[in-house]
Amino acid sequence: MKILSLSCAIVTLLGFSFLDAITLKEAVKLAHQKNKSYLSSKLDAKQGKHNSYSALGNLLPKVTLSSTLVHIDSDTFSKMQMGYDYSYTRYLAETNLGIPSKPPDDVFQNSYTTQLVVSQPIWNGGSIWLGYKQAQEAYKLSEMKLKVDSLDLEYKIAELYFSILKFKELLKVNEQSLKSSISNLKTIENQSIAGIAKESDLQQYKVKVLEKENDLLQVKNSSSILRCSWMNTLGLKPADILPEPDAFNFSEYEDEVEYLSRLNTEQIEAEWLKKKETVLKSNEKIKMLDRTINISKLAYMSSLGNFSPSLNLTWTKTIEDDEKLDFKGGGSSILAVNLSIPLFKGTSRIWNTSKAKTALDQAEINKADGESGILLAAQSSFYAMVTNAKKIRIYSESLKSAKIQYNQIKNNYDAGLTDATSLIDADLILYSSEMQLTSARYDFILAKLSFYQFLNQGVE
Repeated sequence: MKILSLSCAIVTLLGFSFLDAITLKEAVKLAHQKNKSYLSSKLDAKQGKHNSYSALGNLLPKVTLSSTLVHIDSDTFSKMQMGYDYSYTRYLAETNLGIPSKPPDDVFQNSYTTQLVVSQPIWNGGSIWLGYKQAQEAYKLSEMKLKVDSLDLEYKIAELYFSILKFKELLKVNEQSLKSSISNLKTIENQSIAGIAKESDLQQYKVKVLEKENDLLQVKNSSSILRCSWMNTLGLKPADILPEPDAFNFSEYEDEVEYLSRLNTEQIEAEWLKKKETVLKSNEKIKMLDRTINISKLAYMSSLGNFSPSLNLTWTKTIEDDEKLDFKGGGSSILAVNLSIPLFKGTSRIWNTSKAKTALDQAEINKADGESGILLAAQSSFYAMVTNAKKIRIYSESLKSAKIQYNQIKNNYDAGLTDATSLIDADLILYSSEMQLTSARYDFILAKLSFYQFLNQGVE
């Protein structure tokens, strides 16, 4: 919190000048290089790739080389040499094979055993293969998440980019309006001194000037907060130079604004239905929900495989088994095929299968709910585009009318043909029209960015 506060303070001190201009494309590239959350997402995707390779290794044979040294203490070995009270003799007696007259030849005080063991699972209910498929799906899911995080970062940058430009424009509108109001206030003051204007008109206009000064201060504060978020999203430090969003020309959006602003209710609905199909086909988050269902299906199938017999192949090569470490006392090979049929191993497997089936059902419900939520948000963004397009057309006409009306009333006031109240009202209407048009333009751009995010399209 202290670092953020310090960052905001530095940004506030820097103000709106002495900053390098940066295009939206350059800002997106910079954020991809420095944003900490995005860099963390890249590492998550890298871990998913490693997990996929790790699961692939479970399909390969397991090769183990082991060596064992067994030392028998002198007292025990002496008794064994005398032919009694040692484990091998007792074993022979218990199995009715008789007690040997002398210790066996392969009993040594120091014995070395070296074996090479190769094991390969032939069938285990498909758990290894399904585990590999799960790891692959999880890796693909992590890549999709990285793509979504990249797009989210792009749109966050674009949102801040145009929001800063929006408040920069609002700042100009507020400053120009305040400058005009101060000029009108001086005129009213002079007329009040000359006895032409009423004292009440003068006081009323002073209040309007104070209100505009407060509006200007609010715009500056909002701009400072936006710049703090802009710096953090770009991944910059307080000591770095904060780049300034470069200006853009709104004219490139005018054709689209004109088209959307002319749509009636039926046409808007028809346009949305076409966009809806595109969202369903291209939205990356919907694809992620499908991938999650695939992973849950594989987990469920793997749990069913726990009830299946397992077949494993093991080959053991004894390299050495004598009293000298010279790798010459062995040579035997054993090939074993192990078939295991699970009959009853408690109820944990049953409940694990039930748990996996529940997780699959939950994933399918989450898919339906998530898809519905995504479509609703996309529809809301599309309607916001249309609404702001219509606002732009309306406010453009209102601003033209407000400018004409203000100039007429200002001329009439200067000629003494109208009172200050009419001038105040005309000034307020002009100021409001400029603010509304500026806000509507940038709100249209932000709504367009929000909607195109659902189409999985970059901002560049």
